[in-house]
Amino acid sequence: MTTTFLSATQVSATIPSALLVAAGTAQISVYIPGRWGGTSSALTFTIGSAAAPAITTTTTPLSLATSLPNGTVSTAYTAPMASGGTAPYTLTLTSGALPAGLSFSPSNGQLAGTPTTAASHSFGAQVSDSASNTASYTYSMSIAASTSTTTTSTTPLTLATSLANGTVNTAYAAPVASGGATPYALTITSGGLPAGLSFDASTGALAGTP
Repeated sequence: MTTTFLSATQVSATIPSALLVAAGTAQISVYIPGRWGGTSSALTFTIGSAAAPAITTTTTPLSLATSLPNGTVSTAYTAPMASGGTAPYTLTLTSGALPAGLSFSPSNGQLAGTPTTAASHSFGAQVSDSASNTASYTYSMSIAASTSTTTTSTTPLTLATSLANGTVNTAYAAPVASGGATPYALTITSGGLPAGLSFDASTGALAGTP
């Protein structure tokens, strides 16, 4: 260890960092040579441990949403419920029932799904996190009927006003009914059909071989 004399009574030295890696007691000996021999002196000192840095974490308190948006039948629904605390969450129903088609999602603290029934609902929920904190709330929400409508256009049901003539032993097919909604129910109200011909309910035609 290199020393530097500051005065007749003072000397300066730097202790290598390699000697200060562990806490404990150390001793330094100083020898001062002289004409008729030298003198030495020992100094004992203590190496202490450095204080560990304080680590402070701030966690938002666990809570549940104080309201939930309404939903619509057949429309995907997602609403955050739990926040803060330490995920993952455990959501449980404490009263009432969830809207049909919706369920709790523990991984992200949401109420999600696709509603299937229009109705008003009231239910209680409780959330707990991985640190055993809890919070609870009672909700009221509504699921509305789907607003989408399906429009179909149907041509009025009619019967042909005339039929083509046929020939013996020659295949015959003539449309009789059209429009409306198939299949048809064709019946004779008077007279009789030509021999070999009959009504086809699926197509509304008079067909066969006379």
